[in-house]
Amino acid sequence: MKTSLVLFVMIVLVALQSSYAQIPRTLSYQAVLTDNTGVPKPDGSYLITFRIYTAASGGAALWTESQTLQVKRGLFSAVLGSVTPLGA
Repeated sequence: MKTSLVLFVMIVLVALQSSYAQIPRTLSYQAVLTDNTGVPKPDGSYLITFRIYTAASGGAALWTESQTLQVKRGLFSAVLGSVTPLGA
């Protein structure tokens, strides 16, 4: 009986804790930075601007964020929303 009660209380506590969890408001992004001919850019720091638009072509920007990122062999990664929150 005592074991059942302890188990029940633990399940309730876990359920309550997970109900208060927040959805992360960030997005991991990885890409290759290239020039116009498709050759990866040289190693170094680059200011990269990310934007999310209302349409695939010709839409208005809903969100914009710039980050200075380290590029190695053209590869970089960023956490979008870490500078300017992505919103709901």
